[in-house]
This record gives sequence, C-alpha cells and structure tokens, in this order.
Amino acid sequence: YPLVPKAEIQQWTAQNTEIEELEEKIKKFLEQQSEQLAGIFTHRIADYLVAAWKTRRGEKADGVDAELLERWSGYLKKTEDNHPNLNRWREVAAAGTEAEVRRESEAVQANVYTILGAKRVLDEENREFVAKNKKPKPGRNYILPGGYQSEADFNPGAEIPTKSLERDQYVWYNWLFTGDKAILRLPADKIERFLGGEWKRHLELLRAELKEKKAKHPEQYGYYHGIEDWDPFDMRVNVRGNPNELGDTVPRRFLTALSKATPAELRQGSGRLELAEQVMRHPLARRVMANRIWLYLWGTGVVRTPSNFGVMGERPANPELLEYIAWRFDQNGLSVKALIREIVLSKAYQSSSEGSAVNEKIDSENRFFWRANRRRLDAEALRDAMLAASGKLNPTIGGDSQPLAESVRRTLYVRLGRFNQDATMALFDFPSASASNEQRVVTNVPLQKLFFLNGGFTLDQAKAFSARLAKEPATGKRITLAYNLAYGRAPSDAEIRLAEAFLDAAGNDGWTQYAQVLFSANEFAFVD
Repeated sequence: YPLVPKAEIQQWTAQNTEIEELEEKIKKFLEQQSEQLAGIFTHRIADYLVAAWKTRRGEKADGVDAELLERWSGYLKKTEDNHPNLNRWREVAAAGTEAEVRRESEAVQANVYTILGAKRVLDEENREFVAKNKKPKPGRNYILPGGYQSEADFNPGAEIPTKSLERDQYVWYNWLFTGDKAILRLPADKIERFLGGEWKRHLELLRAELKEKKAKHPEQYGYYHGIEDWDPFDMRVNVRGNPNELGDTVPRRFLTALSKATPAELRQGSGRLELAEQVMRHPLARRVMANRIWLYLWGTGVVRTPSNFGVMGERPANPELLEYIAWRFDQNGLSVKALIREIVLSKAYQSSSEGSAVNEKIDSENRFFWRANRRRLDAEALRDAMLAASGKLNPTIGGDSQPLAESVRRTLYVRLGRFNQDATMALFDFPSASASNEQRVVTNVPLQKLFFLNGGFTLDQAKAFSARLAKEPATGKRITLAYNLAYGRAPSDAEIRLAEAFLDAAGNDGWTQYAQVLFSANEFAFVD
C-alpha cells in the first residue's frame, strides 16, 4: 500500500522505467560489440596461438592483447579441457620451429572458419524447419495450479527435432564463443578499450544520459505491506486435485475435523480474520504454541512432532505437563514472554545436564525432562559467539540487512537468499528458507570440524581473537582472558599448563592456532 498520491507513483514509475530501458540499451550495445569483437578475434587465432607458444618458452610476444593472450595461455595449460582439434598443434608446439608452429596455428584457425560456416548453414536450415513444423496454437490452454499454462509456457518448439554440429565441433565452438568465460568472448565490461570513434562516443552519451536521469530520479516512494480482500467468493472443489475437474461449491467455513458440530461459516469478507479468531479460540492452538515455546527452550518438545498433533503424530510422553503449560499460557493472556519467564525460572529448566544411572534406566530419552538437554548452538548463535569472542561483533540494534560475507552484526540481521543458501550456515543445519521448517535438525559431520580447522571465517575470527588477547602482556593472564571470553569461566591449572605447552611448541603463530583450538572445542559449540 503506497503512502503517496497516485500521480506521484505514476511519475516515479515512468522515470524508473526510462532508467531500466536505458540500462538495458547499454547492456545490449556492449553485448553486441562483444559478439562482433569475438568475430574479429577469430581472424587472429593463429597469432595468439603463436604468442602463447612464445610466452611458454619465455620469449616476448608483441602485437597481441594481454588479456586475450592470458585466456589462451590459461586454456592451453589445462590439458584435460583441451579440444582434439589442438592435438596436432600440441605435437608441433612441443618440438617444432616457430615457422612450423605458425603453420599449424593457421590450420587451427582455418578449422574454426569451417565450423563457423557449418554452423551458419545449420542455423538457417533449423530456422526453416522449425517455421515449417511449428504447431498451431491450441484451441484451449490447460490451466494448472498457480496459473501455469502448459501449452503457452512450457518450452514451445522443444518437440521439433533440429540439427546440431557434430560433438567435437560443438564443444570447440562453445569453448571459443559461448559465455563470458569463452576464450574469444570478452565480457561486456572488458571491451571498452577496443571501442573508438563514434562507437565510443555513442556509449559515453548513453552513460551520461543514464547518470543524469538517475540524479533526477527520487528515492522510491514509501509503502507498507498488507492484505486486502478483493471480491471474495466460494470456490468449487478440485476433484482429486484436478483443476479441470470441478465438483460442488463449498462455502468458506472452519475446519470440520476441529468442529464438534457443523463448522461455523466465514462470511466477513474473505473470512481470513474470522478463521484466525476461531483458530485462536480453539484449545488446540494453546497446546501447539505452548509446545513450540517449550521445544525452543529445551531442544525437544513435550510433543516431538510440533506440526502434527493428529493421529499420525507422536503422543506426548507427559500429557499433564503439556496441559499445564498450555493452561498457564492461556492464564497469562497468551503472552509468550510470560510463559518463557515461568519456564526458565523453573527448577526443571535450571537443572544440570549431568546424567543419573537410576533415571537413565527409567527414561533414557529424557522425555520427562529430569535433566537439561545438552544442546549444540544453532548456526546463528555459533557465528555470533565467534564474533563476540573475537571482539568484532557489531551490537547495533535494527537497521537494514546485509549479505553474510559483509556483515559483522548478529546473524539475525543477515540477508539470506531463498534459493541461494549460504554453504557455511547450511553446514550447521540452518534450514532452507524456501520452505517452512518446524524445528532444527542437528547433525554431527566431519565437515563441521574442518570448518573450524581451515574455514576462512574461523581463521579471521581466530586472528582477531589473538589480537584481542595480545593486550594482556603476561601469558597466564592471556589464557585466563581467553577462557573468560570463549567459555565464560576461568581455566583450571591443568588447562593453563596444556595451553602453555601448546603455545611453546606452536611458535610465532601459536596464539591464532590456540584461538582455533578454543573455537573448535565442544565446550564452545555446546550448551550444558
């Protein structure tokens, strides 16, 4: 919902569209020049092959572009990726003279001309064949869930067989011309040095125009997210989930399975608000929420299937406890804070995680919570703890999110992609943001220890931790400070002796390595 007049929105949108169109125009111009430049470089393949041969021998190569030469040299070094068309050239390059290498390089260049010619012929034949065999538009589209139209959206023309270059030619063509990593296809941001005259002036004018438009373009108008009912109506049942086979119209109403009698109908607008109110009035909602709060505090719920209180879910081992915390949740006006306060102040929550032989025989899984559960820190808390110990944590509250690699704030404020999950966070069981997750799983795999041994983030924090400890002049005081910062306690005499022995043996980089040792210990990652 915008917070400005409609006319202002239209003006901002029109200006923004102009900027986007101009950016696209510049992008296409550079891509076209990159494609044309690749065609020009084709006529100098022999020169670059000879130059790469000279460079490998330690000789100077004149008259070639340094970046393009580096691309050729890098490709020729990776023999596992090289193409069969270069086999004869390699043989000659290993023992031939410059004249022989030049001759074979020209043969490679001629072969590329042959491939380009064959591709032009095939492209034209395929265009004619596809046009001739293109299916007419269907009489009706099949509308699938989500508005997906099978005939309109799904890869049209894919069923028409087309011709392609033979395998070796196809691979060689792609290595040379396809994508920014292709040998002859420089990315758009690397080709400006080859532009001159009117081409360069045209690009400069486009960029000057873009800069001017951006300078005049105000920041986006304010808005807030919300939901609005748009002419709500009752829908017909999709028989067996098929949107093309419609059954009876079903009125909006509460869930039959949770209703003692006829489910109450929902008639105020779409019924969303009524549904939410009826859910919150249902006793099951109190039990589900109370169980979730207990789960997040203890690591396991009274019901260990927090999203399934039905027949297929797991029964509570202690139903009286579930009823009690649900009742307290209700008595405190559904206050999450009040229930958390009551739980964490309880004797049960403050109990030790140490075992008991007698209790283990009766309840080895701790379903009755006779001891505290030993828990590993979540991925976010583990990262925050390392930043806090190293002294690099920025404690600022609120503000914009930042990418994980650039942020030293609490992980709460990190920007995470729904589909591009961070590998480090996933390593410590951070759930996928593309789906709803009822609880964290906890795994213990070798890669987690390797992260503490040689992960870039760990090394950075270990160096910062070491620098923070260096403020204490005496070794014993440094070790004590390290234990206070990492574990919140003082070291024992035995731990001090072990640390001193380790530091004596480690040499110059000992304190950084010692910081890694403290970070990788179970005491740092687990809560007792």
